Amino acid sequence: MGHSARFLRTALTAGLLCVSLAANASALTYGVGTVTGDSLRLRASAGTSASVLTTAAKGTEVVVLENQVSGWYKVALQGSVGYMSADYLSVATEAEADLGTGTLNTDGDSLNLRSGPGTGYSTLASIPASATLTITGLKNGWYMTSYNGVTGYVSSDYVTLSDAAGSTASGTDLGIGTLNTDGSSLNLRSGPGTGYEKLASIPASAVLTITGSENGWYKTTYNGVTGYVSSDYVVLSTDPVASNSDLGAQIVAYAKQFMGCSYVYGASGPSSFDCSGFTSYVYKHFGYTLNRSAAGQYSNGTVIDQSQLQPGDLLVWRAYGSSKTATHVGIYIGNNQYIHASSTGGRVMINDMNYAASSRYLVGVRRII
Repeated sequence: MGHSARFLRTALTAGLLCVSLAANASALTYGVGTVTGDSLRLRASAGTSASVLTTAAKGTEVVVLENQVSGWYKVALQGSVGYMSADYLSVATEAEADLGTGTLNTDGDSLNLRSGPGTGYSTLASIPASATLTITGLKNGWYMTSYNGVTGYVSSDYVTLSDAAGSTASGTDLGIGTLNTDGSSLNLRSGPGTGYEKLASIPASAVLTITGSENGWYKTTYNGVTGYVSSDYVVLSTDPVASNSDLGAQIVAYAKQFMGCSYVYGASGPSSFDCSGFTSYVYKHFGYTLNRSAAGQYSNGTVIDQSQLQPGDLLVWRAYGSSKTATHVGIYIGNNQYIHASSTGGRVMINDMNYAASSRYLVGVRRII
């Protein structure tokens, strides 16, 4: 398969918008950018007067599509393509990154998984056209991914990214929102206003995590779709919401079904996992979509104190000396224990809370349910 022209297509979940971009490889800075400011706006065009498409929190990773022009990078983020200021974006052309999921655009043909980023490397596996891949890195225009427990590279020419950078958070949590709609559903829209497209209908029984505010509208995610709801119909509370104990027990029971499954970096189930792949897989079974990396999951859910731990809560750790926000995640199961995909143990296992305390420390607890 040739790769003189590179294409990246990003799709809005409800808008069914597909964007195709091509550029000469010799002129293309095709890499991964990390937001270095407290937050950074993605704009519709290069300039501070351009409309804001979304906002990325510090540490969010984006796909860089073109070289810097007049202090702006063209990037893909959360299914949108726009521009970010180069002053607050650190760009690496080769990087491990949580770039989201990818589907094959091979016209029904399989795709080779190779041992390195190029056609000269050996073929490790043949990936069927129906596969969905988790993209964990980028090198020389090739995506790093894992298939059936084997990690390698696939040409980016034949992979369409569906959720670049994977992050849904636009900043710190503002709290929990409950609907005051007198029993009616509430529209989730693509932007902060009634003129924006309707993405979903949120039932009156829903409890929402509010991650941003703009022009009297709250930013939130419902069933994996991120958008805006009118603040007129949401009661905001900064108090942590009590977890549904029955659902927490169900999550723990489901997670325990994978005890003994092997640890494989980049794997996300069902027979092998890395730490964040395991937690993503478990919560997704119950309708909760988490960011793919451990650092990304640090922004999911609601912040609670360790003293309020309940079964089903997400535990987040950071390795001593690491510059990352977080390096490991697991699920609390009660009795001062948690279940996780352990790289040290090589499998999904249960440990006490002080396990590996000499190498990492707990940086947060997130209530997902």
